[in-house]
Amino acid sequence: MQEPWQVYYKKYRKSAFIGIMFLIIESLIDLSLPNLLSKVVDQGIKCNRLDLIINYGLMMIALTLVGAIFAVGRNIKATEVSYGVEVDLSQDIFNKILRLQQADIDSFDEGSLITRAANDVLQIKIFLQTFLRIFFKAPVMAVGSVLMASLLYPPMALIFIAMIIPISLLVYLNVRIAVPLFYQLQHKLEKLNHKIQSTLLGIKVVRSFNRYLYEEEHFEKYNQAYSHAYKNTKKRIAIFFPLINFVLYSAMLALLLLSSYWIRKSDFEVGYIVAMVAYFQQFFLAIMVTMRVFDRSLKAKSSKVRLDAVFALEDVDQSGNSVTEFEHLECKALNFGYGGKLVLKNINFELKKGQFTAIIGATGVGKTSIVKLLTKEYSALNGNIYYNNQPLSALNARELRKRIAVVRQNDIIFSGSVSENLRFAKQDASENELNRVLKIAEADKFVANLAKQKQTLLGRNGVKLSGGQRQRIALARALLKAGDILVLDDSTSSLDNLTEQKILSNLKNYCSDLTLIMIAQKISSIKTADQIIVLDDGKVDSIGNHQQLLETSAVYRAIYHSQTGANDDTE
Repeated sequence: MQEPWQVYYKKYRKSAFIGIMFLIIESLIDLSLPNLLSKVVDQGIKCNRLDLIINYGLMMIALTLVGAIFAVGRNIKATEVSYGVEVDLSQDIFNKILRLQQADIDSFDEGSLITRAANDVLQIKIFLQTFLRIFFKAPVMAVGSVLMASLLYPPMALIFIAMIIPISLLVYLNVRIAVPLFYQLQHKLEKLNHKIQSTLLGIKVVRSFNRYLYEEEHFEKYNQAYSHAYKNTKKRIAIFFPLINFVLYSAMLALLLLSSYWIRKSDFEVGYIVAMVAYFQQFFLAIMVTMRVFDRSLKAKSSKVRLDAVFALEDVDQSGNSVTEFEHLECKALNFGYGGKLVLKNINFELKKGQFTAIIGATGVGKTSIVKLLTKEYSALNGNIYYNNQPLSALNARELRKRIAVVRQNDIIFSGSVSENLRFAKQDASENELNRVLKIAEADKFVANLAKQKQTLLGRNGVKLSGGQRQRIALARALLKAGDILVLDDSTSSLDNLTEQKILSNLKNYCSDLTLIMIAQKISSIKTADQIIVLDDGKVDSIGNHQQLLETSAVYRAIYHSQTGANDDTE
């Protein structure tokens, strides 16, 4: 991916340049006003020349109006650039997250990605807006005020130069101390956002177990940690503004003392003092604005680092061979793990077109990990999966996923209508297609009884539906995708046995060419499977149909007996 900041620079540099030109002209006009004011005092008031007072006064009013016009133009361009970058950056970070590899997504907390996509983008926008509106004006005003004061009375430049050295040192120290502190502050904000999100997602569990006090105390811990980090950051950098003020006011005092001396000892005019004070005020304001924008820039810098960490991650590899219609799949000596710990060990099995394959085993033996490898969410440590005799690693991930539809146990139901949720899989699906998949998923009857049938809004994550109804809507959506392989990852766990068996029968009758992979906890769900793969401790214990496994697999018999209470070795 092209560096996004370069893209924004090329896109908005013209508007930014125009805005900066407006700002420079505005600054030059502001710098000319104190000189005119000194002439009003020395040539008009001192000499009692009303005509000069009026002429210079009208010139100042005209320049002020022209400056106001350029200020409006500068603000318009600053807004155009800052909000434009915010919109583009938000879109780019969102698109980038969609293209990330699953392993990289899993390495972030959800709260972290949300904070980066929202708060960090906002910090960049605020900095750009501040930079283009006032910051770029600050050095122009600072340098300009020193030059104008020097032209008006050269010895006065020494006071300005004397201020620059300690102020530069203070600014440097402020940057060195504040950058890591702001980065830590953003990290604490991530943790706080993650806690809020996880609590909202699990609010039903919190209520059912009456854990209000625990959640309040837990949230308070994260909130206090963020508050402490914020206070610590502000305390560390709070001393710099008073110190800079001390330097500036000391310089102001020196200016007034020297002015009184120069008036007595030389031809230093009273108007010069008025102009010098005005230039000093402009210099003072420029320094204070610079410090304020530095504060913004430190936050923006830490935000940019965090956004760059996301942009630097590699996208899902979209290269590879085209994927043909499914005929055969084989796992050979497959090994996989998380964080150095193996979850799958030397996995070997085969699937054929139209076959119903089930995978069963205790919790944590790696059943879902096989699905993640099959869809190229993760890559195997060694060994490989062969799709139509081609290694999965050589296939195009996007094309492969078009061939595979996965229904997970807790698949997300979007807050739109039933139709909108189904058409997420196929936007141009006809009403007949919707009705067909709803019938196969045994969802047609309860959808017909909803207030607006398929146009009924389901609420966030299908809050208006029961667990079994959500699973059936998710299944219907996957069927609409019309892939070659359907994977049910414990996605019928909320259904009763009768409904589950009806669905399996419908799949066999209506989708005879469909290859079905079913991960299940209940043996009653998979008794009719063509082959059942039994996993134990990350390894394939045995493969066979229900009757064969009852006779040959101790692990399968143990599961069967625990679920049915049977003591014999056959049904």
